[in-house]
Amino acid sequence: MGGYETRIFRPTVSSAIKAVSEFYKVYEDNLFQGKRGQRNEARQVAMYLIRELCDQSLKEIQEFFPTYCGWRKFGKANPHAV
Repeated sequence: MGGYETRIFRPTVSSAIKAVSEFYKVYEDNLFQGKRGQRNEARQVAMYLIRELCDQSLKEIQEFFPTYCGWRKFGKANPHAV
């Protein structure tokens, strides 16, 4: 089996985010908010599914889920963030 067959059935990033937000009953925007010292299982599951099912690299995932350290933001601006 080649890559073509797997690409047909591979979910998109937005469909994975939507599925996780519906399962955890949270707004999609909440998945993009990482808070230091607080556990966000829905966010972690979304990142895992995007990595495994959508075949995204960690660098690409960081563009959707930017991380914050002090006053500096690493990663590009999130188009889904409020």
